[in-house]
Amino acid sequence: MTPSDPADVLPEAAAAERLRQHLEEIARERDRAHRELQEREAELARIQRIARVGGLEIDFRDGVRNRRSPEYLLVHGLPPEEINETYENWVARIHPEDRERTIRHLFGVLKAGGEDYTAEYRIIRPNDGESRWIRVVAKIERDRSGRALRLVGADLDVTDQMLAQETLRESEERFRLIADSAPVPIWVTKLDRTRSFANRAYLDFLGLPFEEAIVFDWRKALHPDDLPQILQEQITGELSLKPFVLEARYRNAEGDWRWLRSESQPRWDPNGKHIGFIGVAHDITAAKEAEIELRKLNESLERRILERTAQLESREAQTRAILETSHQYQMLLNRDGDLLYSNQTALAAHLYRCRRRRRQAVLGHAVVRRDRGHAARDPECLCDRDARRGSQDRDAAAPADRRTLFRFRDAAAAGPARHHRRRRAGGRRHHRTAPRRGSPAAIAEDGSGRPTHRRCRA
Repeated sequence: MTPSDPADVLPEAAAAERLRQHLEEIARERDRAHRELQEREAELARIQRIARVGGLEIDFRDGVRNRRSPEYLLVHGLPPEEINETYENWVARIHPEDRERTIRHLFGVLKAGGEDYTAEYRIIRPNDGESRWIRVVAKIERDRSGRALRLVGADLDVTDQMLAQETLRESEERFRLIADSAPVPIWVTKLDRTRSFANRAYLDFLGLPFEEAIVFDWRKALHPDDLPQILQEQITGELSLKPFVLEARYRNAEGDWRWLRSESQPRWDPNGKHIGFIGVAHDITAAKEAEIELRKLNESLERRILERTAQLESREAQTRAILETSHQYQMLLNRDGDLLYSNQTALAAHLYRCRRRRRQAVLGHAVVRRDRGHAARDPECLCDRDARRGSQDRDAAAPADRRTLFRFRDAAAAGPARHHRRRRAGGRRHHRTAPRRGSPAAIAEDGSGRPTHRRCRA
């Protein structure tokens, strides 16, 4: 049988052929879409099983009819025949401690007229008796009058998250107990500088309940004299993201000003992001008061030392003025016999003796002393002695204008008397009652620094 010529094909047959081909193409597209849908459903079911998410539907039009997805049954530990479980079975599966609260919340949302429904409760799975936390997220469809028609949503197994939250809650509770038992204020701040936690000592210091204390502006309790400096130091410390310390006066609940030393540490989340600070304050009022008292005592001592020094300098000036105007020898010796001070009268006598001895040395005259022992008792000229010794100790201890003084000791005062006694002991008559001319005593009587007798003996 040979193919028919296209010219011999009837138009109706051609139209039928085209329709058949079109229907076949539609069927192929439908089959392909169905296969893709099945694949998507299988993928979604696999994801739901992995994420432990189950779908649910509750129809309120004819009582309460439930329909559960296979993943829902897996999460709740139900067999496949429980796909249309009853309302009573669902209520019986809820944990006794959460049952009343969960039912009351469900009917409250249905009566309120809202579209969103969320709940968290525990169930006891029938297959293994294990307790699991369930979170429900659903939408409520309503008619025009607001009556609930259907609830469609998903059940999520959030046991791991709830256990983690419970562990965190227990940790926070332990932290709170430890912080409340501490005798010093402790607080935790957020990035906006508001408190997220404050311990009992913090509340007692302010005299406020927890809700008011965590939003209290601490600048209201800060001493006005400390406010500008503390604000600047706080801003600098927070920007550094490092621990910082502040010391200031704060008014407590009794109205007393207390010195507090606050130490703040930055807080970081698990990802290393800065989330605020944690701080602790110590009452250092006693230490500060002791420091202030010590500072006042030091200032008082320094003032008294200055006053006493001024008094001593004034008395020393008066004593010097008296000694300098005296016509007698006035000298001050230490325990070793070294001369520490001499007035002008003694200085003039010494200068006279130095000039006389040097003049005799230049003229080459030998001065014969009647008393041969007088040369041994004649005081040594410190000008010559210092020149020979080159003593640096005397330069540091004595002024420059006193380095020319001679060393009198007891010989300076008792020399003439000893000389007179020795002459009498030798059997020679000596009726002189006046001091030997040129002696220190004779010069002291006149005060001019020159011998008072006509004849001058060495």
